[in-house]
Order: sequence, then structure tokens, then C-alpha cells
Amino acid sequence: MPKVLQQTKHFQVTRQLRQDIRRLSAHDLVPTAADLVSRYDTSHATVIRAMSSLRRDGVIYRPAGQKRYQVAEFTAKPLARIAIVRPQYPSAGLDGNIRKIVEAGHRMQLSFDFKHYENMQVLDLNRLSEDEDAIILMPTTEPIPPHIQKALVKPHKPTVLMTHHVDLPSICSVTVADEQVGETAVSHLHSLGHTHCLILLDQTVDTTIQGRLDGWRKQMLTQLSTDEVESLVLDAQIKPFDDAREKSYEAMKHILTDPDKPNFTAVFCTSDTGAQGISRACYELGIKIPDDLSVISYTGANKYGRYCIPPMTTVESDMDDLGERYCQLLLSMLKNQMPREQHYQMLPTLHVRQSTARLSEPQTD
Repeated sequence: MPKVLQQTKHFQVTRQLRQDIRRLSAHDLVPTAADLVSRYDTSHATVIRAMSSLRRDGVIYRPAGQKRYQVAEFTAKPLARIAIVRPQYPSAGLDGNIRKIVEAGHRMQLSFDFKHYENMQVLDLNRLSEDEDAIILMPTTEPIPPHIQKALVKPHKPTVLMTHHVDLPSICSVTVADEQVGETAVSHLHSLGHTHCLILLDQTVDTTIQGRLDGWRKQMLTQLSTDEVESLVLDAQIKPFDDAREKSYEAMKHILTDPDKPNFTAVFCTSDTGAQGISRACYELGIKIPDDLSVISYTGANKYGRYCIPPMTTVESDMDDLGERYCQLLLSMLKNQMPREQHYQMLPTLHVRQSTARLSEPQTD
């Protein structure tokens, strides 16, 4: 069984060398590789790798024309280097989450390297992050393959899984309480008199979207029959690389103009990209939000719903807390030297703005 990162000679030598360099002044000469081999009782290759790690972190540098490393001028030395491993396709949601993690990490003196992959089936976490101290893995919407599951259960270095809900023992993860997201959205609409609430699946249906769907369905079944509830599921059929806003717009425009559409007076969008799509569809069709149709959405770090017209009522998670939790979890794992099972779920909160309103009573003669 391979050693975890903290037990490797490279990690221990790099950490000790970093501490020793802190005692030096800017532009002091770094001891030679031969001196460090003797001091740390290690191999020449281990010392060279440790010095390379500190050079990439900006702790030491080699002036042009010089053979010896010198101590760099710096104010803060990173405590650890974190590999953020994410899918190669563009995603505003992932970008927003990464921004919050990096902002929190910089406050904790962490540095980050960004690694990309195209297919989880051929992803080699150890090879992709061999120079970093820990990993944050952002999976795709596809099922996590067995070799990645194994790497998560018995990681070679501290590893945290992002957002996905997985039924695996001994893994570390930070997720949103997605089922509660769906319940919160429907509870708000029910409180305004809306019993027929459509759900727009405006992202690929992964474990997070499935959780919001489950929460929506659970709450809807308190008011309607199973058949009625299932008739109010609108799947925009989003695939990776699709323009989710455009496909959500097309799906909503189609159902709003369908003479055989189910009866609904409100819509829950599983993300704020769907909220943007429905806002455009309603505008083009002359449907007023919230006078004619109430709309609520979940929103992540980008909080796009705030900029819709009218401003969107949203279910939100504290994304600043998300960044803090990832970084604190990794630091704890590095300090304890052995990863241990830890899970953190962010609870959602309701932010009422101008896109939801009480259902008007039908006019009678």
C-alpha cells in the first residue's frame, strides 16, 4: 500500500526546508544540495525535488547567471499547495466555486495549482497532482468510476470531493443540502398559495440536481397526487458543453406556448441559469413575473438571480463558508497527517425578492 503524502520523505524534507528558510533573510544563499543531503539524511533526488517545490512557490529563486538559490523577498509563505482538479469544459458555476475557495485559501496562506481533465475514466489523480500537497476534486456529472472511488476512499494525499453526494465510506466532502433546497423553494411557493409548481431541470441531472428534484417532489406530494406532481417535471435535457441558459429558454418557451401544457402558476429553477432562460421566455411572450407567473431559483457563488428583471427570489448557500470549509478541512487533514472521514453540508437559506407573489384569487362574476 503506498504511503500517504505526509509520510513521504519528500513531504517531510520540503516542510523542514521551508521552516529553515524562514530563519534566513531575503537574498541569503540557500545551502547547497550536498549540505542539505547531509543535514536531512536523505537522497540528492529528494533534496532537488524539495528545492523545486519551494522555487515554484516563490520561496527561493536562482538569479540569472548564478548557480546557487537565494531566499526570495516575500511576505507570506504558503503553508501548502493545493491542486484544484476540475473538468476541462467551461462552467460558470465551477468558476464561482473556485473563486470562493481561492479567496479563502489565500487568507490561510495556501497556494493553488489548477489541473484539468477531459474524462474521469482516464483521470489519474496521483499523476496529475504529484507536486501538490492536497487535492480538491471537482467531478463531472458522470458516475464516479471505480478507480476514482478507490482513490477517494484510500487517498495518497489529503483529498476532498466537491459538491457531489456519494455513498462511499471514509471520504471527505463538502456539499449543499440539496434536498432541503427543493423543499425550501416549494414551501415558499406553497405559503403564497401556489400548489401547482413546475420544476425546471436546467442542468445535467447529477446528484446535486437529483437532490433538489427529490426535495421538490417530497414537498409537492403534500398537496398533489403522484401523477399531478410528475406532470410538472420539465427536463431541459442539458448535456455537458450545452448552453444551459439557451436550452432552458427554449424548454420554457415551448411549454408556455403549448396548448396542452399542465396547469402551473409557479416555477422552481434548479439553478440561476434556468432563471435567466425563463426570464427571457416570459419577456418575449408578454408574461409578467410575478403577476402572471412566480419564479424561484437556486443560486450559487455567481448569484445571477440578483441581476434578473425582476430580481429573483432565490434559495442560496453561504458560498464564502464553502470556501472556508474546503480550506479548513484540508489544513486539518494535513495537520493530522492521515485523512479521516469528514462531511460538511451547507444548509440553504431563502432570500425573498421580487419574482414571487401571492397567487391572485380567480375573478368571479
